[in-house]
Amino acid sequence: MIRTLKKLFRLRELIVAIRNIRAEAKAPISMAVDIIVKIDRPELKNIFEDNLDYIERFTHPKSFIVSQSPAIPTLSMSQTITGATVHIPLSDLVDIDQEIERLNKETDHFQSEVKRSMKKLSSEKFIAKAPSQVVEKERAKLTDWQAKLDATKQRVEELKKNRD
Repeated sequence: MIRTLKKLFRLRELIVAIRNIRAEAKAPISMAVDIIVKIDRPELKNIFEDNLDYIERFTHPKSFIVSQSPAIPTLSMSQTITGATVHIPLSDLVDIDQEIERLNKETDHFQSEVKRSMKKLSSEKFIAKAPSQVVEKERAKLTDWQAKLDATKQRVEELKKNRD
C-alpha cells in the first residue's frame, strides 16, 4: 500500500509540474508540447512509463521522454520534482530571461525551505522533544529541498551560459 501511494504521489507530482509549466508559459492544454523528464532515480522511469495513459490524458504531450541523460534544449522551462526535473522546450513560447527570472524565484523558495528545515534540525529543543519519526521526516525534507535547490541552480547556470 505504501509503495503504491509513493508511486501515485510521484505521478501526481509530475503531472502537476507539467501543468504548472504550461500555465506559466501560457501554453493551453490543447496545444501538444514535448515533455522531457530527466530522472535521478531509475525507478521513476517505470512509474512514469507504466502510467503513460494518465500522463497523456492530463498533460497532452507531443512526445514524452524519460531518461537519466536526455538531450535538453537550451530554451526550455523546467521544474524540479522529487527525483527528477521536468523540461518542456518552449522556443516559441518564452524567452530565456523570463525563464531565468522564474527559476531564480524558485531558487529563493527552495533556499528558504532549506534554511527553515536546517534551523528546525539545529534546534536542541526540537530534536529532544519531537518523536524520532518526525525528526527523520524533517531530515528527509531537508535532503529533498536541497536536491531541488541544487538542480534549480544548475539549470539557471546552464541557461545563462547558453544565453550568452
